Amino acid sequence: MKDFTKQFISRQSPGDRVLDLGAGKGNQAKALLRRGCFVVAIDRLAAPAELPGLYWQQMDIKEALAKPLDHKYNGVLMNNVIQFLPQQWIKNIMIPNLIRSLEPGAMVSITTFYRPPLPAFKRPHTSYWTVDELKLLFPDFECLDSKQGVRLSLGDFHKVPRLFRLASVLLQAPL
Repeated sequence: MKDFTKQFISRQSPGDRVLDLGAGKGNQAKALLRRGCFVVAIDRLAAPAELPGLYWQQMDIKEALAKPLDHKYNGVLMNNVIQFLPQQWIKNIMIPNLIRSLEPGAMVSITTFYRPPLPAFKRPHTSYWTVDELKLLFPDFECLDSKQGVRLSLGDFHKVPRLFRLASVLLQAPL
């Protein structure tokens, strides 16, 4: 698990309601469950398993966040997902709906690409974000940590070595 994800998970408390967007295989959701959080995971993939405290929604993120959410959240985790979504939709629809759905002091963790990975994936990315651009999405939030840099994967993902150019932020909503 990446440093920002670990940092985000360590700041969640038992009983917190956490939204995991682009949950993939559910690894982060499982780690949050072990901390005693209630997790809502949204992904196009089917749920990995039935787990107590995990509510899995198999759906497209654009569908899930097209309107304000029904619940308030103490944390939102977005790991390698927003690069697949249109930038204007993120700015004008997704982020405002997320902000309305956050409890005071909620944590937001985002890791995404600031440039395409090398070699590129077959599935195209529709947006890239620098650390500064990510911070601007949440203008009233405190930035607790941020990093922009490269990470080499030696073939653990899609069996192809890749150079990932990542931007990560850990933000906290106003109290």
